Amino acid sequence: MSPNNISYNGLRDEGLWEESILMALILGCILLLPIKVMAPLTSLLYCAVIVFELLYMLVSAKRIKGNRLDIGLLISAAALFLYLLGLYFGFGQKGEERLIQTALFLLTLISFSRYQWTGRNVHRLFLIMLVLMSLCLAYWFVSGRITNYYSAFYGHGNGFAVVILAAIAITFLDCQMKLESLHVLSLVLCGILLSFTNSRSALLTCLIFIILVLALKNRDESGARFLTNAVFICILIGVLTFSIVYPSLYGTNLGFQLESLSREWLNKNFFSGRELVWKMVLLAVHGNEALGLGLQMTPSMIYNTDFSSHNMYLQTILQSGVVGLLLLLCLFWMIRGKLVECGDFSSRVGVSLLLAMLVHECLEVSLTQNNFTYGLLIWTVIGISLALGQSSKSVLNDREGVCLSTPL
Repeated sequence: MSPNNISYNGLRDEGLWEESILMALILGCILLLPIKVMAPLTSLLYCAVIVFELLYMLVSAKRIKGNRLDIGLLISAAALFLYLLGLYFGFGQKGEERLIQTALFLLTLISFSRYQWTGRNVHRLFLIMLVLMSLCLAYWFVSGRITNYYSAFYGHGNGFAVVILAAIAITFLDCQMKLESLHVLSLVLCGILLSFTNSRSALLTCLIFIILVLALKNRDESGARFLTNAVFICILIGVLTFSIVYPSLYGTNLGFQLESLSREWLNKNFFSGRELVWKMVLLAVHGNEALGLGLQMTPSMIYNTDFSSHNMYLQTILQSGVVGLLLLLCLFWMIRGKLVECGDFSSRVGVSLLLAMLVHECLEVSLTQNNFTYGLLIWTVIGISLALGQSSKSVLNDREGVCLSTPL
């Protein structure tokens, strides 16, 4: 059954109204976070999101008995945060922002996955994102019609591209593969804007996301589990190998050929400066691979550069070591498993987005830090997908129970 067909008469209940108001406040703050003019208020908005999410958890705890989230997922989330907390104190209480960002994305995932999302709520969110994308395109017309690194109201093109990816995923959540005119309009707007950002990582992520959604659409749980397991492992092997091999390609014949092809077909350099930063990060952590160099570490502290690492995997190893990376990947694995278990189309959208973002994070850092104000939108969509999947599964289980208990 599609979540769009699920309704909750309990919305008249005072507790649910409280939840709805709090969730609207959380969502409002998250949507404001990436906008460029809101940058001076980032810390304040972080605090607001955390406060609203904690309030929401307290309010919802009165009605929801137990935790709807998988215990393994909760344990992996707690293990990651406690490990980072240990590093924070172990390295002289440095890296507070890293801890705050980790708490933020974990709380956001849990909060949105516990909310009683309905088709109406998802459609409202879709309309908000459609209006936002329309305004971004309108702004393009009046701001010089930039067709390279366009960022609209946001700080830079790569960050704006993450917002577009979230809008595309929300469109799929709303349409449930039954495209109507507004959905087509949304996808067209997102496609145009994504091309203007000239973000190769986002374009690749979008392509992988759509392929996975189509591949998982009609698979049963066992088939989806096998496919997502295989894709997860292949992506990890691929991105980790690329992270190590890419710096060594600079100055080689193969590197020169790839550079020529990238300029010819994508109008961008293959070597963007990442190869130098990645090489320095790998050299810096040599001998400290297990625990890293501390949560506060950035490439600028070990190398004369203004660049970030542009690689979540290497930056995680730099700060919290291989142990930290394994705990983060374990969390991703548990989220993947829970989404596959739900079995409906919404959860398939969520797992497709999660897997596609694993590729994206080889070239950017959005899910955990750096471009985190943009990446929090991705965690929001994944949480919504999980909530819709759990709601759909619960309704189906209840109906099966009624059928089995009804005498013939």
